[in-house]
Amino acid sequence: MEHFLTAAALRVIEAARGLTDATVMAPVTPEVFSPHASTARLDSDQVVEAALFWALLEEESVAHLRMIEQGLEIDDLRQRMERFLPSLPFSASDETDLQSSLSTSFDRMIRQARHEAHKVSRSEVGTEHLLRALFETNGWLTAWLAQEQIALAKPVEEISGPATSASGAPLEHEEILLPETAPPENLTAVYRLLDASGNRAREGLRVIEDAVRMVRNDGWFSRELKELRHRLTTALRMLPEEALLASRDTPNDVGTQITTMSETTRGSANDVIAAAFKRLQESLRSLEEYGKIINGYFASRIEAIRYQSYTLEKAVRIGQFSQKTLEGRVLYLLLSEKLCQRPVGQTLREALRAGVGIVQIREKSMSDRRLLDHARLVLDLAHEYDALVIMNDRPDLAALTQADGIHVGQDELTIAQVRQITGPRPLVGVSTHSLQQAEAAVIEGASYIGVGPTFPTTTKEFAEYAGLEYVREVAREIALPAYAIGGITTENAAEVVAAGATRLAVSSAICSANEPYDAARHLMEILNGA
Repeated sequence: MEHFLTAAALRVIEAARGLTDATVMAPVTPEVFSPHASTARLDSDQVVEAALFWALLEEESVAHLRMIEQGLEIDDLRQRMERFLPSLPFSASDETDLQSSLSTSFDRMIRQARHEAHKVSRSEVGTEHLLRALFETNGWLTAWLAQEQIALAKPVEEISGPATSASGAPLEHEEILLPETAPPENLTAVYRLLDASGNRAREGLRVIEDAVRMVRNDGWFSRELKELRHRLTTALRMLPEEALLASRDTPNDVGTQITTMSETTRGSANDVIAAAFKRLQESLRSLEEYGKIINGYFASRIEAIRYQSYTLEKAVRIGQFSQKTLEGRVLYLLLSEKLCQRPVGQTLREALRAGVGIVQIREKSMSDRRLLDHARLVLDLAHEYDALVIMNDRPDLAALTQADGIHVGQDELTIAQVRQITGPRPLVGVSTHSLQQAEAAVIEGASYIGVGPTFPTTTKEFAEYAGLEYVREVAREIALPAYAIGGITTENAAEVVAAGATRLAVSSAICSANEPYDAARHLMEILNGA
């Protein structure tokens, strides 16, 4: 009996492979995922079992019903697993060993799942058979459930039996993916198309990676793109190289003689990046659709890469727009009426006159009505000097006043939630206190980040301070506009700039100064290297 994977089972395997692929590219400290010791390293079988179980929890399928029948709470299991996901410690010595051992482990689990399907006379392998296979290996999952003190309500044998609904009626089986049986004479053209699309996708990624690395000097994004290129290369190896090369026919490719005017001109490096992303995504779509003729699993991996490319494009392009919008706006004032030695309007005007380019309205104690009126006055004055106005923590008031942006902390609304209120136009800034938070903000589409706290501050209390080392990390790794913040004064600003900061955000340093203009001017001189 030949066994085929259902669509849901294929998605589960792809998701699990994606998790292990990401770990191979970015290995982390050897913690968690072992039910026996927090520092134990796992072999590839245990890692694959853990990744498959996580993927089964994420995919709504027959396996979900089987877990519920066993008295397992899906949401509870997800929460428990999320504590373990950041680390998948391998015992292999290098990346080649990792890839080989992981591939072997996935093959072993799929064979076991086929065996479970065969035992119940099923010709297709569904998610319930993958789940049963995890229990039959008596490996990581069994040990982890025991550690978590989670017991099954029914015998494990019932997991791969006929699926029933809550009413007891049989459920429809998951959609079966049968192998494609295209006539051999048609495959040469398909391989030719896949070869060309694969080349275009690799070329597009390389163009983007070169620009991000050499034009933007963005170390972190360069690594993200390199990881994506590695995933693409790994996926393309699933296609037979000899068939791809044999089908290549560049001299007779009619497309090589067709060129449009838009293809021959680029106004800037940003235009090159934008065009390369489009070329990459179009190529990935062709690989995905025509790849289904050859290998459904290959197509699913390309689909995941395509979606990741959309996320990276969003982050890269938002970074480009932010750089343009915030160009020259290097001094950021957090305006607080209670900190001002002079009337707040006078303080603001002098700060703007001295070169402040962004003003954040930071008023925690004002009533909403007064804050709304205050914000409109600040906007009118700031816009006289071509400065931007950011509303702190209040996207609703930012929308009402048509402020230029909104700033949120780690515990406030997410960027996506803010955009639901304000729409796509305003800037969204995010406070970050670690490189991990900074990277997350970039991927989520932040317009800029706050980097700190650098020093102890009179306006906000923190249990610990990120310090100058965090400023250095961001300067090395992140190209998105970043404002060092927290306790920065005219006395210590030079240290912050020496650590790599090119933008500063201050409050008391200007608001509490006897001469706000002089304080702001001094900070601008430090930033400009005077």
